[in-house]
Amino acid sequence: MISVDGTDFKIAEHGPAFSSHKFSMKSRLRYEVAICILTSSIVWINGPFPCRRFNDILILRNSRLSHLTDGEIVEADDEYIEEAP
Repeated sequence: MISVDGTDFKIAEHGPAFSSHKFSMKSRLRYEVAICILTSSIVWINGPFPCRRFNDILILRNSRLSHLTDGEIVEADDEYIEEAP
């Protein structure tokens, strides 16, 4: 069982491709972080991605999600709901 979400990190200004709607359009890089719910261990970190070009769901679709085995559970916020089986 894992919990997965995206998080943004501030960088020097790099133009509109890196702007984040979460932070007043300031430049950010986005990372995907997955944590094991049972052990609190970080399972993976995926990134960096320019914020404007990659939202959380796009990153998840191209991440290690395909490596999960049958029966493994992913907990995520509502943005990810369309990825549920």
